Amino acid sequence: WEHVAQKYIERPLAPNGRKMDLRVWVLILRWRPMVAFMVEEPYARLASKTLAYAQETLSDPLVHLTNRCQQLDGEVAAKEDTEEDKHCWTGSTFRQWLGTHQGEDAWNSVVWPRLTSLVRKVLGAMEPIDDPSPIDLINSFEFYGMDVLLDEDLWPWLLEVNCSP
Repeated sequence: WEHVAQKYIERPLAPNGRKMDLRVWVLILRWRPMVAFMVEEPYARLASKTLAYAQETLSDPLVHLTNRCQQLDGEVAAKEDTEEDKHCWTGSTFRQWLGTHQGEDAWNSVVWPRLTSLVRKVLGAMEPIDDPSPIDLINSFEFYGMDVLLDEDLWPWLLEVNCSP
């Protein structure tokens, strides 16, 4: 690819002031017709530094990227986090934070239904593609990791889909 077109989400959901995305797992058992399952326990990946839009922070991957490898290479961790969760939160930790800051039932009534809808649309767009499994692997499965950013209004934005992450 020579060019990439993208939109920067201006108001991402930022737990404790840090940019975050969710890794949503999807298991595909059959390509056509599509048979897939979403894992009900995504995890949250957080940036190390507080989200800021000042000119000097725009190229800082520890502010604007949530990729775990980028964050592990950085030397900064949020002070309020323990060593165990400075860059990743379990789904239950994220849901607890979300319930405190967005309403007790925000996950079940807003986020999860929207994530499910997004994943269905992505899978629907993928289904017409020829089955990537060779014929001798017809009884196999594929695991996908979908990276999704939530904005302040809890709308999901697909960042990327990783095959066999």
